[in-house]
Amino acid sequence: MFRDLGLKVPINFVTAPGVSLTAACFPFLRYEDDNSADCLSNLLASGFRRLEVDLYWDQMRQVWSFCPVAIPASVSPAVPSAIPTTASSLSSSTVALTSAEATTNLLVRQETSEATASSSSPTSGSPTITSSISFRSDSPSTTSASASSLGSVLPKISVIPDSPNAPLYSIGEYTCTTTINLSTLTSQLVDYLQKTQNTLAAHLLSITLNIHAVKSVSNINGPAPEPTDLPSSFNSLGALFSANLSAYMYTPDNLRTDRTNLNASWYSVSQRYWPVQDYYTTTTNQYGIVSTEDGWPSESYIEFSRSKRLLLQFGSVDPQMTDYNFSADASTIFPHDYMSTDQSSSISTTPSGNLTSGCFLSSTSSSLSSSNSSWATISALPNFPYPTTPTSNLTSLLNLTSSLTACGISSTLNTTLLNTTARTNPFSYQSFSYATIWSWAPDEPRNATSALDDTDSSLFRCAAIDPELGYRWVVTDCSDKLYAACRAPGQPYNLFAPLLYSPLFEVPLRDVNANTSS
Repeated sequence: MFRDLGLKVPINFVTAPGVSLTAACFPFLRYEDDNSADCLSNLLASGFRRLEVDLYWDQMRQVWSFCPVAIPASVSPAVPSAIPTTASSLSSSTVALTSAEATTNLLVRQETSEATASSSSPTSGSPTITSSISFRSDSPSTTSASASSLGSVLPKISVIPDSPNAPLYSIGEYTCTTTINLSTLTSQLVDYLQKTQNTLAAHLLSITLNIHAVKSVSNINGPAPEPTDLPSSFNSLGALFSANLSAYMYTPDNLRTDRTNLNASWYSVSQRYWPVQDYYTTTTNQYGIVSTEDGWPSESYIEFSRSKRLLLQFGSVDPQMTDYNFSADASTIFPHDYMSTDQSSSISTTPSGNLTSGCFLSSTSSSLSSSNSSWATISALPNFPYPTTPTSNLTSLLNLTSSLTACGISSTLNTTLLNTTARTNPFSYQSFSYATIWSWAPDEPRNATSALDDTDSSLFRCAAIDPELGYRWVVTDCSDKLYAACRAPGQPYNLFAPLLYSPLFEVPLRDVNANTSS
């Protein structure tokens, strides 16, 4: 339901929670296929829509790896770094969304012997999250071998028993499998996109690719050497992602073509999929062709009209990798930070997570600051007390995250919460993600049995916003006569109610559905 409220807003003005896979999945320098797949699955199931990925070019094995150190060339990878796309799977240029009845609920996975469990995460300013989640039971992992001394002595490389066909190698302080390559990510994305390719579960995903060179075994404590054998066109990131995910990717070429002729793109579909025009500028030529230089499509257009789900951009690039052929990927991967504008330098906050400066939207007016809030993001604030120890409290971070969302800024989690991974403890990461959602008030949504005695339970199926509960959603009687909030023409941030006679003054135009984390 909450996704649907923003379907007409251009995607560059829609906030979404982000996370660094390095912080959430690999803080202890252990890189395993199965564990990382579980971790990524938990993050996606928790609602993260922006992923920051660190990839390392290993020239000896000619693969993009998650492991920061070179694995001996004599060890051959068990699988290639790309999953060949069969003609029967993703051969078409688009993948149609199925009907809502096909919804597949993704479940958070965790290493546990129990089949099901419940957990509550403390929140402040957002509802208490109680989740009944099905876990996946994994075989126990072995303990990593102790790293040998560094310096002039080469790190000891020892094979550690793991699951079949996936030996672990302890290389200095790193523990890696030979198969934790780009395919680990792309195969997981294919699985997720296929399972959520329906009108209720579909969401956009954006991935930022940070590019590195692997460290040398001979100097594992020093900087990575500059590779002499950079990726070929076959091993370029654009080619590898396209081979697996082209049917789902909205690319720079797509955006360029759409912007050139809006009559034939955004405005050629049902008007309910058009992006709200107040967010971007347009020009019309003598032939009536409308174009834009700064506009982005709405999520409804990308997903429901084009059946696209994935956007890629380059993030940071190591100096050793500056000669990588970025031009070869220009048609499929957006340039460096094209979809993110860091706001760290302009944000100030209290230790409790309340913003003191940097908010785009004034609390006393409906106008924006002079700064452009397009793709506004933030990943870390200096001196903010992030909850990184097992006994830390999440409240301040969740307050900050909710405040940033209300100000039009997308939060990226670049911290290992409570010193645990998203595989081991997904609930703290889920709390962060949920804090970014314009969400239900505490103890909502209630079901029909929670209605007052004089309320017809069959009518207890609508939602409204309660300003006394932080402008969050509550379930209400559909027979209540409440005024809808209206957006002033030409003022995308000015919502008002014509008359106010009840604390409940905004009512959506659809029933509440069960997918409350959307």
